[in-house]
Amino acid sequence: MHPRRALATVIVICTLALAAACACSGRPVGATADAGAGDTPSAPPADGAARADGAADASAPEAALRFVTSAERSLRVVGFSRDGSTLAYLVGDAKSGLYGALYLYDVDGDSTRLVDERALWVQHGPQLSADGRSVLYRRAPDAPADFDWTFRSALYVYRADAGAAQHLDDAVLRASFQLSPDGQRAVYVRGADRELLLWRPGRPRDLVASRVYAQPYASARTNHPLDSSGRYLAYLDRDDAVHLVDLTSGLDRTVGTRAVRGSLVLDDSAAGLRYVEALDSERRRAVIVDVASGLARARSAPSYGGVVLLDATARYALTFGDTQPTRYAGTLRVEDMSRPGAAPRVIAADVRLNGVRFSDDGKLVFYLRGYDGKQGSLGVYRLSDGAGPLVGDAVQSVASVVNDAQARFVAYARATALGSPALRIYALDAATAPIDVPGGAVCGVMGFVGDDRLIYSATPAGSQNGCALLRFDAASAARSTVTTQLLAGSGGAVAEGARWLYLGDADWLRSKMTLYAHDFARGTRRRLYRSDSGRVEIGPRSQRHVAFVVRRGSTRRLAIARLP
Repeated sequence: MHPRRALATVIVICTLALAAACACSGRPVGATADAGAGDTPSAPPADGAARADGAADASAPEAALRFVTSAERSLRVVGFSRDGSTLAYLVGDAKSGLYGALYLYDVDGDSTRLVDERALWVQHGPQLSADGRSVLYRRAPDAPADFDWTFRSALYVYRADAGAAQHLDDAVLRASFQLSPDGQRAVYVRGADRELLLWRPGRPRDLVASRVYAQPYASARTNHPLDSSGRYLAYLDRDDAVHLVDLTSGLDRTVGTRAVRGSLVLDDSAAGLRYVEALDSERRRAVIVDVASGLARARSAPSYGGVVLLDATARYALTFGDTQPTRYAGTLRVEDMSRPGAAPRVIAADVRLNGVRFSDDGKLVFYLRGYDGKQGSLGVYRLSDGAGPLVGDAVQSVASVVNDAQARFVAYARATALGSPALRIYALDAATAPIDVPGGAVCGVMGFVGDDRLIYSATPAGSQNGCALLRFDAASAARSTVTTQLLAGSGGAVAEGARWLYLGDADWLRSKMTLYAHDFARGTRRRLYRSDSGRVEIGPRSQRHVAFVVRRGSTRRLAIARLP
């Protein structure tokens, strides 16, 4: 054979062998070059080219997109660590669907580390420390017959400095474990005696208490809240007494009684430890405990309906009284807990018990009145001055109501005579009728950007498989299009302040999707990923990256993209 022809044959054989090896590999990889068949990593037509909607596309650098795994049959994303340095995910066992291999992906180093091949992901998955160097998780036994699938399992902790996973205990309640943000403490409940134990690296486990209350299906914060410093721990005993433990000194103080199970919360705001106290079978009230002193610093007025809601900072308490059981409605009152002794204010009567919530910024209360099984009237109450109520008819849910940062504008969707929702905006500081926003049927109300720019999605005229992402300036009543096509309805967009992620400019039926990051403050848009043969699902985000899953048939791939 001619030498050149022999050399070419060897090159072809090696290339085919390498391609076959890559195709057969099912193990996660930290690759940046392989985008997959039919994928485009991020290559807009031109840098900064103006789009039809007025935004600009900017090309991303080559390292902005990385595929973390190869094609997997079963894949679940745990999430990023608080500092965004680590992404945890599980590659599952396709047969059981209950456990899989737990991996930690180093975002900056572009490397993957296997933690455990049998980590459980059902009912409360792994927990990451803030720096991503420690993870607390449950493990499935090698012999399934030795495992209580419904209640208890073995608990492990992995620390990067130790380089291996450590077995903490067996028979741990599934929802009872919690890792401190610094990764130096873990608490959990074990066995039939409900023993609450504390773990610290290099030290024996400490028994904090026995016979504690632990609900196997609740969140870990509900069972035994641990604050972010890892110093204070709160728990309920079997008599529903509230205990506050200083883990530094070991002091265990009883700070309350008759707590409603599932209401215990310990946070890092000025609220401290808060819970709902049951005075009797009908009356309840909210209690705020000062963590340093262990003394109750605020108690709300009793609720005769048995329902108490607290805002994020626990300053305001909403209570229902004079409940009408047959109509699931009652009188809604609000109390400022920073002013002890102040009488509660009545907001409205005939309010749906499950149709009330605080706005995300804590400035407003949204509620439904006169609910008839399909729709009701919307009320809005401003906590600063009691302005309102604003009443909008034919509203189906308080979940679709949003307000701007200044609590000046409120937008909500209402049902029309034909059954398709329409969008209305009301100016709280002006005695004017609500503005009817033009456009097709509303898919979802996303939120405000800045003071008066509302982002929402609506079905364009004649469209059958998607919703356009639109912007409406409430002050000028001007509407503009952000993107012509938003896939998967309102679920195709995720808000991150003035930065939004959405799936658009693609064909849902043919599995062609493009993932965009749109900065409304700058008026720019960047294409992060385009798939011509797979569906994209937006996953968890950090300050710098977004994780997403690309689905092709029965396989899934995990990827991350750097946000602009």
